[in-house]
Amino acid sequence: MEEVRCVTYSGDEKAIVRKGIEAIREVLFGRDNARKLSLLLALDWLMDPYFQQDISDMKEEIKKEMREASTEKVET
Repeated sequence: MEEVRCVTYSGDEKAIVRKGIEAIREVLFGRDNARKLSLLLALDWLMDPYFQQDISDMKEEIKKEMREASTEKVET
């Protein structure tokens, strides 16, 4: 049987985004995978034009950080 996961986000993740790119970077490059998943889910909501959230001042920088985090080498 496959493991089922539930990923959610809250005001905590929205607060991280409001703090700015350095706070986002800290989570994306941190070790807490559950926290990363919650932040990524929140970013998905915030960056979706349908929901009309204005983070246009950070959008390109967020995308850059997400690309970097996804290609980061993991130490084993």
